[in-house]
Amino acid sequence: MLYCTSLVALVGAGDQIGHAHSKWPAFSPRRLRVWNAKTGAAICDLNFVTAVLAVRMNRQRLIAVLERKIYIFDNSTMKILETLDTSPNPKALCVLSPHNNGHLAFPSGAMPGEIVLYDANNLGVLNAFQAHRTAPVAMAFNIQSTLLATASNR
Repeated sequence: MLYCTSLVALVGAGDQIGHAHSKWPAFSPRRLRVWNAKTGAAICDLNFVTAVLAVRMNRQRLIAVLERKIYIFDNSTMKILETLDTSPNPKALCVLSPHNNGHLAFPSGAMPGEIVLYDANNLGVLNAFQAHRTAPVAMAFNIQSTLLATASNR
């Protein structure tokens, strides 16, 4: 859920057909549905060419992470603001700041261990830096978004 609102992001687990008696038929992993749990209604369906691997949200932005792209949406309109081409990211490693600054961090792919810090509010790269000698496996911002922790296998 997104803060104290009732917005929930749903992504299908597969293309199979749902059960005849199911209220919730299965839907595609290429579709992201933004659902209002309070009203029980879909706000929008966002369709992609490849599977959505992860979704991140804060008060201003919704981020859809695909294996080779990151899509940035405005939460108030659900309109796409930016599409970022990325190197292959099959584990969907990406973290969005919970703070209003809109910081987004993801592996650059240019060099193993390099991280891109992106401003999802103003839509620009803030910095790219070498965090590790090998590819990162985890990242997290602190609650104030003043620190970014990263980890690698080595």
